[in-house]
Amino acid sequence: MTILDDLVRGDTRSITISGLTDEEGIPTVFGATDVVTFTMKRRHNQTDVEALIQKSSLDGGIIVFVATDIAVITLVPDDFADFPFRDVRYVWDVQVALATDPPTVVTVASGEGVVVADATLTVSVP
Repeated sequence: MTILDDLVRGDTRSITISGLTDEEGIPTVFGATDVVTFTMKRRHNQTDVEALIQKSSLDGGIIVFVATDIAVITLVPDDFADFPFRDVRYVWDVQVALATDPPTVVTVASGEGVVVADATLTVSVP
């Protein structure tokens, strides 16, 4: 399932994820204690500390609508502050950590894309 296509460096972007299923085809319905994490890296083998962008429902970077299958990830210009002024290929995934005993982590979506370099570097807001 593709939920994310190419991005333009510095643009605000809301990404709604819904209708996700696990590897067994079971629909994802978010619980109150589930943690949703979005990670964007240049390569799969990078550590999470090396991620270009990482957002979580714990830090407010992802809004989860409990008892539904909907979560919204919002990327803002500051997320791209350390990106170079050229196109950047990336890989991404969305993981859900379920509050089970023992805890269960499921990757519910993944893919790859390009953050396209922007031409305008400063923005005037009226």
